[in-house]
Amino acid sequence: DGTPDGTRTRWQTRHDEKKAARHARGDLTLAERVRGEAVYGRNPVLAMLAARRREEISGVWIQEGSDASRDVALLKAVEARGITPEYASKHDLNMLVGGDGRRPHNGVVADASPLTPTPIDSLPMPAEWASVGGMGGSGSSTDDNNQSRRPTTDPPVWLALDEIVDPQNLGAVLRSAHFLGVAGVVVCAKNSAPLSPVVSKASSGALERMDVRSVGVMPRFLRRCVEEGWDVFGADNAPGAEDVTTISVAKPSVVVVGNEGAGLRTNVRRACNRVVRIEGGGGGGGCVGEGGMGEGSDGDTVDSLNVSVATGILLHSMLTSSRARR
Repeated sequence: DGTPDGTRTRWQTRHDEKKAARHARGDLTLAERVRGEAVYGRNPVLAMLAARRREEISGVWIQEGSDASRDVALLKAVEARGITPEYASKHDLNMLVGGDGRRPHNGVVADASPLTPTPIDSLPMPAEWASVGGMGGSGSSTDDNNQSRRPTTDPPVWLALDEIVDPQNLGAVLRSAHFLGVAGVVVCAKNSAPLSPVVSKASSGALERMDVRSVGVMPRFLRRCVEEGWDVFGADNAPGAEDVTTISVAKPSVVVVGNEGAGLRTNVRRACNRVVRIEGGGGGGGCVGEGGMGEGSDGDTVDSLNVSVATGILLHSMLTSSRARR
């Protein structure tokens, strides 16, 4: 900022002086008071208060005269955490979450420490499944001799997201995953959307409750999952991909979904031991990600699914199949 030679302009200098004077008086804006990040929206704030996964919640602001100010469940949740809410104008809350009014805060914003995914290198086979015969790498989990030893619980299904960079998409995917009962989510440590308040809002608070892990090298992680005995399903419209409606989840599985534009990276797809597709209504395989297929033969340019929609379809089909086996 400032002039080309790096000096401050007269206006910037006056602004700095006024800001310093306000700080000396303790007269700070809400944005200047935030110690962590501004989590906004009724559902994200309620989920955050209940989940207790964030290390610190420094404060909660509620819009004066709004529905939130009369929301008994919200007020009780804030009180249960030993927090005294402060009341502020809609304008102040708008400025706190971005200033352009495009982020609907529903009359409540909380100052909380950021969420970060837990780093992992592998996903060990759950103990109740590790003892089942045929759980190793390429073994079959459906052998008749093993049926009596199968756990009574559904096999866990994890979701791996390969470089999902749009926070709205990430939030929508987390919302579907939480609703459908996914055991946990794995994201790339790099080239992925951070677990921001935008993601929490888009997930309707699911981010606050989901078990989210991160990996440094996705292909290596997936190969280790296969070695541990997991079925790893890559979502891709590749030749030979299985129709997801024909899949029966018989053992712990990982569903891998690719980037919004390009779909699965080649090395990620190769690390999967199975590949699945969504069959479109026109008989063609639907792809995950806008860049994975291109124009249809009839000139139709809408022949792919948004990553959050595709992920919801995949998870619903596969989780339903796993529960049907019980």
